[in-house]
Amino acid sequence: MYKKWLTLVASAVFFVNVAIASSDYGPIVRGDTLWGIAKNNRPSASITIPQMIQAIAKLNPNIDIHQLKVGNHLQLPVSQKEVNQILGIAAPVAVPAAASVQQATAAKVTAQASKQATTNHSVVSLRSKVQESQSHLASVKAQLDQAHKTIAQLHQQTASVSSSGSWSWLWFAAFLLMLGMYLRKKGLSFQSSSIEIAAARFGLKKKGSNAKNERFQEPMQQFPVDDAGLIVAKKRGEDTDQVDFDQEIAQLFAEKNFPQAEKKLKMAIWEHKENIPYRMKLLELYAQTDNKHEFNKISEYMLKHLISEESDYWTQVRGLYLEQWVYDN
Repeated sequence: MYKKWLTLVASAVFFVNVAIASSDYGPIVRGDTLWGIAKNNRPSASITIPQMIQAIAKLNPNIDIHQLKVGNHLQLPVSQKEVNQILGIAAPVAVPAAASVQQATAAKVTAQASKQATTNHSVVSLRSKVQESQSHLASVKAQLDQAHKTIAQLHQQTASVSSSGSWSWLWFAAFLLMLGMYLRKKGLSFQSSSIEIAAARFGLKKKGSNAKNERFQEPMQQFPVDDAGLIVAKKRGEDTDQVDFDQEIAQLFAEKNFPQAEKKLKMAIWEHKENIPYRMKLLELYAQTDNKHEFNKISEYMLKHLISEESDYWTQVRGLYLEQWVYDN
């Protein structure tokens, strides 16, 4: 009888030790993403967002966390210890103070040596580029000298030409002018490219550069057209219910009718160019259809013209990208 009680007590202690405390998060609302939930509910800053996502996945085996549904509830770990226990991460072993100082010093020396080696490599590479530039400039100079010699020979040959050949001098002068402009432009272009290579290597930007970036132009240029080549984009009336439109898009997503959903979202964005939720829904569509090219175009345009990197929308965009093209690979 005594042994039986000991067995029961030991079992209870064991289950208490392995039990994992968790908190309830929910219900899931529209706009919630797995990345945002993991980021905002980490028990400790030392826990990375990917670690938090893995812990949530293991705590919720019956829920597809990569396709969160409105109304669902998630179980979240509440401490660093629970996250380590879920992921099977061993607790850090205490290191004596002296050993820690030695390790920190050794790590610092190693980092400095690595940094010095990187700097030396950059200097050597830059010197090599400068030598190449000097060699090329010397070659251009040799070509220019040869051109001068050729011009001198032509001048000597044409010195005996009679006055009837005066027009030939005009053509010859024009040729010399164009040749000089070409050689000058070629030398300056190479010198400029060498400076830009050196500046890029050290993370600098060329002063006075104000070139336009054509990547961030409005990507909404492709719409269905009729036989006459005219845009077929039926505008929704002002009395159209927004809820009905959202339900229609949601129904098309549920039916996996992505071409029709994309067409309707693009027409809606064409009418309301600054409507960010429509663009977010279009990004979700491209993520589900694995259309990385269109996803990048829409997200880059949004970041350039509509949102900032500190906004919640950009956090959701990053979450969609990571879920589709990083964590699944």
